Amino acid sequence: MQKIKWRLLFIICCLTVLPVFFVGGTFHYEMALKETLLVESASPNNINHIEVVQKGSSFFFGPSSVQIEYGWMKQVDNSISNDGKTLDASNASVSWKSDHEATIMLYGEEQAPEAVDIKFPGSEKDEVETSVSSGLYTDTGQAPGSLLFKMNYSPKQVNTVEFREVAGDGVRIYIGEKGTALTHYARYQLVGMYTPDNFQISWKDDRNATVEVVRTDDTGTTFIEETIHLTVPSS
Repeated sequence: MQKIKWRLLFIICCLTVLPVFFVGGTFHYEMALKETLLVESASPNNINHIEVVQKGSSFFFGPSSVQIEYGWMKQVDNSISNDGKTLDASNASVSWKSDHEATIMLYGEEQAPEAVDIKFPGSEKDEVETSVSSGLYTDTGQAPGSLLFKMNYSPKQVNTVEFREVAGDGVRIYIGEKGTALTHYARYQLVGMYTPDNFQISWKDDRNATVEVVRTDDTGTTFIEETIHLTVPSS
């Protein structure tokens, strides 16, 4: 008899508590997590894409949260004051300056138009020159904790380029004489996941090499994210 009472009490608690959790979870999802697509736009050559989505719903007459999503898991959080009304495509627009730069305009009934400038990785074609950093290496010239994941030799096999992932410092691309401890390098800051195939190297001669960081966008189109020029230092 006692067991039956406990079972009945358990069932009553479940019937009482579970609906509360369900309603509360649904309310939280609708108000804070649900995504509604407002605008989707592709760059002129369909290399990059931008999506503007509404996150959740406005609370009473408060602003609505929006998120600008672009590139490899990049996003910009913002809000639109629209008198509490549901947002739609008229509340946002995308204007492309090039395949790597765009301006997003946000419109609301209770705010002036707001511009948000977006630059994709690779929009700035500044060349990364070989540099030397002191105090960061062991006696062998390799940073502690570095992981060698790719190596390439010059045409006459006299010089080499090594790609090493270094915790907290992205990828270091070393260049120097084959068989020696390399101490000259260029930095590349990682953005998202990568494989050795993302780093394509070509030699102009035995002293000069070019590394192209190659990426693939959401449509499968391959593009060069960054170009890095390396020169073997003079001895």
